[in-house]
Amino acid sequence: MDDQKLLTYLQVDNELAFEGIFRKYFIPLTGFANGYMDDTEQAKDIVQAVLLNIWEQRDSLRIHTALKPYLFNAVRNSCLNELKKSKARQKRLAGLLTETSDEVNSRMEYAELRQQIYAAIQKLPEECRRVFVLSRFEKLKYSEIASRLGISVKTVEAQISKALRVLRVQLAGALLLLLALLKL
Repeated sequence: MDDQKLLTYLQVDNELAFEGIFRKYFIPLTGFANGYMDDTEQAKDIVQAVLLNIWEQRDSLRIHTALKPYLFNAVRNSCLNELKKSKARQKRLAGLLTETSDEVNSRMEYAELRQQIYAAIQKLPEECRRVFVLSRFEKLKYSEIASRLGISVKTVEAQISKALRVLRVQLAGALLLLLALLKL
């Protein structure tokens, strides 16, 4: 069957038309993609994704050229997009590999500090924690918190004060770590 008939049948949900396109173009498209990717498995994945996308978009698919150039262009664009992502990943990895041990230690200490803070917040009494989270993480004003929770502004102030007292005690050791991190 020629490409135009395959496209026509594809648009009316004919699975055999899709299978025909797949059988006709999978191997040539994979070879083409492999020229860009230099990885046969990745090339196959890209071609399968392009063909799957054609099947999923069959109702709205409008190809203004012949099918063959359309498919090769779609695969080429997908390969280029994948290579761009790969370059970004490689750049990020290179940055991580050149990190000094001090930077790695700082990153680990920061992660540990965040974990301690979140654990301490979770230990707060429920209403106290709710008020504190609304204040510090959602940046709500005391009056907004009071309105949302149906409590008075004085109760909000008291809960925030209580949360800060408890957190100061629970995080006393972590505060020293924070000061050390800030000096770096």
